[in-house]
Amino acid sequence: MLYEDARAILAQTERAAERTQKATLGRLGRIDVAIFGSGIFGVIPRLLRRFRDACPEVNIVLHSMTKDEQIDALRQNRITIAFNRLMRPIEGLTSESILTEPVYVAVPDGSPLAARTAIAIEELRDQPLVLFPTGSRPSFIDSVHEMCRSAGFAPRVAQEVGDVVHAVALVATGFGACLVSRSASYVCIPGVIYRPLHHPTMSLIDLCCIYRSDDASEILQAFLASMRQALDTSGGMHR
Repeated sequence: MLYEDARAILAQTERAAERTQKATLGRLGRIDVAIFGSGIFGVIPRLLRRFRDACPEVNIVLHSMTKDEQIDALRQNRITIAFNRLMRPIEGLTSESILTEPVYVAVPDGSPLAARTAIAIEELRDQPLVLFPTGSRPSFIDSVHEMCRSAGFAPRVAQEVGDVVHAVALVATGFGACLVSRSASYVCIPGVIYRPLHHPTMSLIDLCCIYRSDDASEILQAFLASMRQALDTSGGMHR
């Protein structure tokens, strides 16, 4: 009986040591990741899947948050890492640019612009535009205003909404056109056509990951290593 008990104790000790080693390597535990509207499309899900495949015993918990909510949650240690765009410098937080992607124009399928292979920024001069996201600034709305200003006109704002899905839905009903990132063009709504935006200097938008500068946790380091390796393997930062 003592022999059987001793074998069970040794097996438990070995399992505990293995779990401790995995935790030390960032391969066991929980990571809380904040995403945003169009962030669920494109590269972010691929990065999460790669990390899940490499570290199946890490529980990935996703949170949909605005930029301000992400910043507060990071400061309060409620999340480990967040993804967003157009980040300003924030004390105590590190913002790491992971890629840039082209800007597209979503237009109703009955619009003359839908016949173009690409749409020049100047062609939006007289077009009503649906802008997103409302909330914390700077945001993609500011980028759209700057693109239009650089082309010599102010945008005709038909509506401002909270996220890309609502924006594209309004395009489908004929409210106007909408500038989106290429990853957001995966939002498939009947009646909407996506075309690349042609702009002489401002046709790219960044995507960043944000985390606490003093977070030395192994699980964060393992996630960052997986993310960077994935981006390097897929051919650099520009998609």
